[in-house]
This record gives sequence, structure tokens and C-alpha cells, in this order.
Amino acid sequence: MRVALLFPLLLPLSGCLLLNPKAMDVYSPCHALSTGKWRAHVARIDISTQKAPLHHTYLFVEGEVTAPQGDEVSIERGPVQQLSAPVQQIMVRTDGPGTGAPVVHRVSGRFRPLKRYGAIAIRCGDGIVGTIADVPHLKDQ
Repeated sequence: MRVALLFPLLLPLSGCLLLNPKAMDVYSPCHALSTGKWRAHVARIDISTQKAPLHHTYLFVEGEVTAPQGDEVSIERGPVQQLSAPVQQIMVRTDGPGTGAPVVHRVSGRFRPLKRYGAIAIRCGDGIVGTIADVPHLKDQ
């Protein structure tokens, strides 16, 4: 009887031992040939039209990535470097064969913001391909 009562309590813990959580792929192969025109800003988006509207704050990042035709290009939030001021890394991801004529892809993303930024580093593979030094925050706009 006791074993039957303890079994449901131990079941969630066994999942921690058996499952192998996937690590975040920080550095992945990148087929981008060049990047540019990177911009970033923090903005508040209203999500309701009530008398006291609800809102969420986001970091918006956009730019251009030149990659082989047939590749899909996207960006995602990466790790934060804690220097004198935080540096948010944005990861450029390319998915495809990496062959074909060069094509310019416009990419953009909306991410959870930090309270302040020293800069935003745009990474592709294991290198930094762009830096946004000035990130306008809500109080700056």
C-alpha cells in the first residue's frame, strides 16, 4: 500500500533522471555571405483597448542577410554577455544546402527586452558579423 502511494510522488523525479534536455545551439553553421543595415529599438505594444490598457515591451531587431538562394534565414535571441553594460547577442540562423546564387533576405525579430543595453551583437556561426551600439529605449523615444 505504501509503495502504491509513493509511486505517483516519485514519478516526476524519474523524468529528470531519464530525459536528456537539449542544450541551446549557440554556435551553429552559418551560410550567410554578408549582413548589414541592422537596427534595433525597444517599444511598448498595447495588447488591449481598455481604459487602462495592458501592454508588453519588446526588443525589435531587423537587418539584411545575404545567403545562398534556397536557404531560409532567421534570427533568434542568444545569450547575454554581462560586461559593464549588458550585450545582447542575436543569432543569425541559416537552414538549407548553402549553395546557390546570393540573395538578400530581410530578417526581423521581436524578443524579450533587457532593462538596459550596452550593445547588441549580431552573431553568425562563431563570429560577430554586426554590432548595434545605440539601442533606443522607451525613455529615449
